[in-house]
Amino acid sequence: MNKLIKNQLNNHKLGFSMYFITYITEIILSLIEPVIFGKILDMLLTNYKHIEDNIIKNIIFLCVLLLVSFVLYCSCRIIIYSIGRKVKQGIYTNLIEKFEKSNISFFESVDKGTFVSYIVNDINSLWSIIGHGTIEITRVIAYTIIGFIISMKYVNFSLSISVFIVFPIFIYFIIKQNSELEVITRESKELNAKLSKKINDGFCGFTVIKSYVREQETIEQFNDINKKIKDKNIQYNKTLAKINIISTICQGISFSITCIYGIYLVMENVITIGSFIAFNSIIQKIISDYIYAGNLVKKVNELKIIDNRIQFLYNIEIYSNGKNEMPKKPSIKISNLDYRYKNERENVLENINIEIPYGSFIGILGKTRIW
Repeated sequence: MNKLIKNQLNNHKLGFSMYFITYITEIILSLIEPVIFGKILDMLLTNYKHIEDNIIKNIIFLCVLLLVSFVLYCSCRIIIYSIGRKVKQGIYTNLIEKFEKSNISFFESVDKGTFVSYIVNDINSLWSIIGHGTIEITRVIAYTIIGFIISMKYVNFSLSISVFIVFPIFIYFIIKQNSELEVITRESKELNAKLSKKINDGFCGFTVIKSYVREQETIEQFNDINKKIKDKNIQYNKTLAKINIISTICQGISFSITCIYGIYLVMENVITIGSFIAFNSIIQKIISDYIYAGNLVKKVNELKIIDNRIQFLYNIEIYSNGKNEMPKKPSIKISNLDYRYKNERENVLENINIEIPYGSFIGILGKTRIW
């Protein structure tokens, strides 16, 4: 991870600490809830004719857990989304400060459309990645580890091992598919940058004039880029579908083991019906997050690409004294300008000489009164 993102993350250490404490606490409570429910169910089955004080206390305790869990869940989302916005804004601010001190040669050499795409599209999506991505990866890891510990402690060791052994296998297949998704994501980003360049050029310079003269060619270029983006999206969705299929298979295997082996342990009086239902609920909570593994992989790949692009923007050359040496009141001067379209012999502009003083506002019209 590049220095710029690291610095912004370090600036919000306290916020991230509050988020992790809040969310981990919420996950622990949400995984204890099925255990309490199973305990209540066992009590009701044992004493179904009488409702004892102990049952009422456990029901009240379960309701309190649900309420506290909901409050913590909402709080952690508010915290992480706020941090994501601040990190994104901090990166914007730092980059702008760097651009103010940068050598003018950087702006002359860099592709403007790609530059705009990097700034607007990539950094803007950083907020979503930090927000949703952090929540998803925290939930997957914490639910798996804490759920495994609670299952072994409160339900049954052998049942927990037999079901949780499926998850490492699932993660292995996800990692194998990830390399392909990473390539597709990078290529899609490059195509979007190219499309952004076309759009940006459409509002600048001679390309505007050219679009009127060669409208069909411009449309074909746009259609070609859009088609390539569409093909990449289809390719990405196909790869993502493989992950979803693997997820569904793992979910089916886990559910089958839980039902077959769990019911066997109930019939052998090794575990109670309440414990079996509690274990099944815990597994369902964990598996429900693995279903969205493809989305998590996508966010990780996007973060890698954004990280590289921010590094590219931040490594620009600045003036040795670190000061902005751009002219304070610049004028625009054009001398002996000739211009012709690609693959054509005749110039559309010849010997253009003009100087536009600072602060003036002009319009340029052709013979057809366009522009």
